[in-house]
Amino acid sequence: MREDKQQAERKQHEQGLVLSAEHFSALFEQAPVAIAIVRQMTVLSANLACARLFGFDSVSQIVGSSAHELTAPEGIAVLR
Repeated sequence: MREDKQQAERKQHEQGLVLSAEHFSALFEQAPVAIAIVRQMTVLSANLACARLFGFDSVSQIVGSSAHELTAPEGIAVLR
């Protein structure tokens, strides 16, 4: 009986995590402001507002870009 309760709690937690991830994804993708996730100066993910800010038509065009290419020279030091 105890295992059943633990399994039910685990399933409930997993459902909560899925819902949380879906909410984050919707906020990220639909935000009217530019958002990008950058690691080691490479754009890993961005929303459409970010892509459009830099003159791209789609998110796929900005993903993989170097943050150096998208940053004004005076802003490079801030990114490091």
